[in-house]
Amino acid sequence: MNNRVGEAYALITAGRALRKLGDLEGARKTQETALSIAREMGGQDCEAQALNDLGATLVELAHGGPRRTARLRRRAVLVRIAAGVVVDHTRWGVNDGEPIGSAGGGAVGHTGRTAPPEPGGAQTVDELAARLRALHSWAGVSYREIHRRLAASRRRRGIAEIPVYNTVYRCLQPGRSRLDAELVVDIAAALLQDEALVAAWRQAHQVVAGRAADAAIVSVTDSIPADQGTFTGRSAEVAGLLAACDAGTTQFVLGGMAGVGKTQLARYVANRLIEAGHGNELQLSVDLRGFDPDRPPADPAAVLDGFLRRLGVPGSQVHALDLAGRARRFRQLMADRKAIVLLDNAATEDQVLPLLAQSPTCVTVVTSRYQLGGLPDVKCLALDVFTPAESLDLLRGIAGEEAIDADRQTAARIARLVGHLPLALAVVAGRITDSPGWCLGDHLERLTEHRERLRLEDSVEPALALSYEALPPERRRLLRLLALHPGRDLDSYAAAAVSGQRREQVVRVLADLVRASLLQPAAAGRFVLHDLVRVFACDRSRDEDRATVRRDALSRLFDHYRWAAAQAAAGYAPHEGSVRALVEDPGTECPQLGSRDLARAWLDAERSNLIAVVRAAAELGSSRPVTDISTVIHYYLDTSGYYREAEVLHECAVAAATDDASRSRAHNNLGCVYWRLGRYADGRDCYQRALDLTRKTGNRIGTGKAVGNVALGHFRLGRYLDAIDCFEQALTIFHEENDERMSSASTVRGGLGWSLLRVGRTAEALERFDESLRIARLLGDSTFEEAYALANVGNAHARLGGRELATEYGEAALALSRKLAFRSGEVDALNLLGRVRLTGGEPRVAVRLQQEALDLTIDIGSRAMTVEIRNDLGASLMAADRLDQALEEHQLALVVAQTLEDRYEIARACHGLSEVLGRQGADGAAYRERAVALFVDLGTPEAAEIHATY
Repeated sequence: MNNRVGEAYALITAGRALRKLGDLEGARKTQETALSIAREMGGQDCEAQALNDLGATLVELAHGGPRRTARLRRRAVLVRIAAGVVVDHTRWGVNDGEPIGSAGGGAVGHTGRTAPPEPGGAQTVDELAARLRALHSWAGVSYREIHRRLAASRRRRGIAEIPVYNTVYRCLQPGRSRLDAELVVDIAAALLQDEALVAAWRQAHQVVAGRAADAAIVSVTDSIPADQGTFTGRSAEVAGLLAACDAGTTQFVLGGMAGVGKTQLARYVANRLIEAGHGNELQLSVDLRGFDPDRPPADPAAVLDGFLRRLGVPGSQVHALDLAGRARRFRQLMADRKAIVLLDNAATEDQVLPLLAQSPTCVTVVTSRYQLGGLPDVKCLALDVFTPAESLDLLRGIAGEEAIDADRQTAARIARLVGHLPLALAVVAGRITDSPGWCLGDHLERLTEHRERLRLEDSVEPALALSYEALPPERRRLLRLLALHPGRDLDSYAAAAVSGQRREQVVRVLADLVRASLLQPAAAGRFVLHDLVRVFACDRSRDEDRATVRRDALSRLFDHYRWAAAQAAAGYAPHEGSVRALVEDPGTECPQLGSRDLARAWLDAERSNLIAVVRAAAELGSSRPVTDISTVIHYYLDTSGYYREAEVLHECAVAAATDDASRSRAHNNLGCVYWRLGRYADGRDCYQRALDLTRKTGNRIGTGKAVGNVALGHFRLGRYLDAIDCFEQALTIFHEENDERMSSASTVRGGLGWSLLRVGRTAEALERFDESLRIARLLGDSTFEEAYALANVGNAHARLGGRELATEYGEAALALSRKLAFRSGEVDALNLLGRVRLTGGEPRVAVRLQQEALDLTIDIGSRAMTVEIRNDLGASLMAADRLDQALEEHQLALVVAQTLEDRYEIARACHGLSEVLGRQGADGAAYRERAVALFVDLGTPEAAEIHATY
């Protein structure tokens, strides 16, 4: 089934390419075939995409008129809703860019009622403005009424700035070059009259403003943080949640205001469930950043990327899946697992919906400032502040019974003063503990004084201020500087760096801040500031620290991450150790990262922080942290499949680089990412810029690498002689510089070998592949380069007729690729072994191996590899007398190869079709003639082989 659905997705991609090329009839036929397969296999999201694409094609063909087209598009929306997929109503509209039902209301939503247009998916100011105008049409509210509602809302919130009527009117007109974030949000609020729906508009504006990259950077952990031993209260809520879980409820939403204790309750309940055996197989936790003051809410696709990787899905496979595909795969993998998932700080239902496992064995706990009652099959619990009794219990639990019971009346007044808010109570209790010379009356008096200096919620500010001002100077200073950290969490090494103090000293201060409830422990050895505490501490830093002090702290932090990332990169890939020389030791303490396992663990834990540091440094105009981190962790991001993070990182480096050497490295790394993402033209441009810059700077090794990368472009376009020339130039440079013990020296030889193989110089290709393998083994044990080289050597032996050697190398490549979870290497090895079995007269075994390889390429999402495997599988199917299936494989290969403009695989597909048609008694001469013409133009030996056959 998965294979057939994969075929449908491949046809969808091909149909889009044909439509773009102007072959509308071909696109229609391809899309109708995809639709037929999707319906046969029950692939609802696939069916929806096929329906939508077919509708767009029919518009251009004018087949069936607008009524049929509108019906197809409406069906696409309904199918996606039935599949549980969040619908972007503008994308799935009746006409391109027109919301469904825009003339008479919004699209059909989850409840079957008319729903408002949504902002999701807008990537430009024009698109967001169009969504806002659609919302205006849906609401049916006059401009005057919008202005009246907006002005009233701002007055209620104490906002002095009230826009004039013309400002609101112009915001809703076409041709806007920019949009004010707060004005967009307030207009949306005025139109929707539902606060729960407004956050999506703020999020959409952040995307348009360039913050989408931040949303894609998410940190996922595979454990639930331990609940603090001082957890108090909520006994009724805890009992109710546990009882509901025992009764079969598996999805919970804990809603309430900031500081009310949602996260603490969620962690406490989750740990009790784990103790009871509910989640003893797997735990996943993530902060969705729904209300982070500095960063946008987490992209659910990025969260699922982290979840799936924790579940063992390789990054290359995750990358190939869209949001719906990732959600579907997540649900499949969680179906029978006893698991607990904590989704903390959720912004909207749309953000949460794809993350629900919807499994009877997986408990999901969501926290949010909203109730999110529209989620399916969830139990919602609205948390209020503590009762007076619970407030006193919390104070006793932290400050001690003796201190509180000595003056219970005053303690009760303190609790009332801070609004019985758990966060504020915990902070006050920490202050009481740290000031034994004060009585409760003293604390009450000071709290009352601080009521005049509010910046946050009335309940929180005085409690924070009182505890902060009672801290010794070193603790106050560290708290202020920790708030400058651009990431979500940090370890003691980063804390030491930002403070400029020794780690041993900082560890003690961190423990003191945890005891004062101003800092929260996260994963083992890591710490996080509550959002309200971060805002408070940032305000205090601006008030109390000179700008130079804050800049120096950030510079120390940036230097720490530069150096630690370089050490981790060297541990992760020792053969790439030359990158470490780019970064000088800043003198800050760094964890031990010498082994691959330690380095990988650190890079995984700090990945989101590294991206945050790079973006913060770029905003401050500090280029070295940007370019150095981009360089040193490129290999890690590339081999781990973190292409989105790599794209953000290297684009920052390209923009921030101040010298040609840094620019060349950044362009080279960005070009690699673009190739991985299938943006071949952009990749070639980056590689060419990198080459021009390295030649300008005289960096010979960099020039060699860039020339090798340019050669890849020639190979992709079928310019094999040009590719050979560039690869040989690169190797000459490496030899002259006496620097062949690096990964590029191995992979460039591999590329040269394949170019030689294509033009029939097989013996020379084997020599280059052997050299590539020798160098790969010098790089270290069990490297990706070695797996790649083993398969290459096997392919050369197979071409030369050495089946035994080809099998030996193929099996070695397969074993190493599986050990490394190197899926593309596994595909190469399986296909190689299949070809060997075919030449040995075992077509059925060949089909089995190549079918496995095809399934992997579909999962990975590599269209180039899929084309190659389909052509090879077609040949094996024909040898096994499965002619109809062979014909289908070559037809699919031809369609996709044409969209990729891969002339070599187009020729192979045409040759395969001519062979199969001939076996079926049909005329395949036209396909054969086209294949010969292409092979002749490419300069490959297949043309002569075909002529010799006929």
